Amino acid sequence: MIFVLDRCTDGTLAELRAIDDPRLVIIENGSCPEDWAGKCNAARIGAARARGELLLFTDADTWFDPRLVRATVALLRGRLLLFPTQLLSP
Repeated sequence: MIFVLDRCTDGTLAELRAIDDPRLVIIENGSCPEDWAGKCNAARIGAARARGELLLFTDADTWFDPRLVRATVALLRGRLLLFPTQLLSP
């Protein structure tokens, strides 16, 4: 998992550093291009670093059902998405 922290001041960095898992990548992003929003720039940085097939962009105040990622991957398996898609319900 890749976490890009965009000038985060809420203690998230300390929480992430407390996790001992070599698969965890923490990127502290202190600046972004003048005409970019912080979240958009953080997503760009994370996507550039990612090596997986699927990307999930979220925010610190987003809560997921524990089954969300597994269900989403199962739904998308075998599909080719040519355009950005947002699935609101299965």
